[in-house]
Amino acid sequence: MKFKTGIGLIILTFIGSLNPYWLIFTVPVFLIGVILVLISKKSLKTKILWTITPVLARYPGMQLFFYLSGTIGTATAQKIDMVFPSDFKGRAIIVSDMACGEPIEIIDGREQLIFPDNGILLYQGEIETEYVNHKYYFLDKNGVKTEIPKRDLYMYWDSEPKKPDSTITGVWLGGMGSKHINHPKPETEFSYMFLTVSSKKNRNEYFDFHYLKRFENETDSLVQNCNKEIIN
Repeated sequence: MKFKTGIGLIILTFIGSLNPYWLIFTVPVFLIGVILVLISKKSLKTKILWTITPVLARYPGMQLFFYLSGTIGTATAQKIDMVFPSDFKGRAIIVSDMACGEPIEIIDGREQLIFPDNGILLYQGEIETEYVNHKYYFLDKNGVKTEIPKRDLYMYWDSEPKKPDSTITGVWLGGMGSKHINHPKPETEFSYMFLTVSSKKNRNEYFDFHYLKRFENETDSLVQNCNKEIIN
C-alpha cells in the first residue's frame, strides 16, 4: 500500500513539476512519495528506479512540455495581421472595444488590423492575452504587403551567435494594460496593447519621455472623442 501510494504521488508531482511555477507545491508532495517508496518492502533496485528516474527525466520532460504547449498555444491563439503604412516608424497602440473604431475584418482566419499614419488604432474587437500568433506587414500605395520581422532584445545579447542587423526595421511587441481618465470629461476607461516599429539602432528614440507623452496625449484625446461621439 505504501509503495503504490508513493508511486501515485511521484507520478502526479512529476507531471505537475513540468510547469516550473508549480514546483513550490509539487516538491513537498514528491518528497512524501519518495519516503513512502523508500520505506516500502520493495527491492533496493525498484526503490532507486522510482526515486531517481523522475528527477533525471524532469528537465527533458519540462523542455518537451514547453515545446508542446507553445506549439499548441500558438496554433490555437488569436490570429492577427497588423498592417502599417509603408513609411511608418515609431510607437503604435491598439485600443480595444471601441464602438466607433475599426470594425473586425477576418481574411483567411486572421483578423486584419490596419493602422493609420499616427499609429493609434481604435478597434472594435479585443486583443486576447496568453499566446501570440501575430504577423506584421508594411503596405505600400500599390497594395503590396511586405512582412516585417519580429524583434526582441534577447536577439541582440552577446551570447547570441546570429544577431539580426541592427539597422533593419522590425516590430517590438510591448505589452498590454488599461487606463482610466477622469479629466477632461467624459470619464473614460480603456484597454490597450502597444508595440514599436523600429530598428534596434533607432529604438530608443521612441522611448523618449517627451515623445511618449505626446503619443499618450494624442491617444487619450482620440479615445475620448470617440466616446463623445457615442454619447451624442
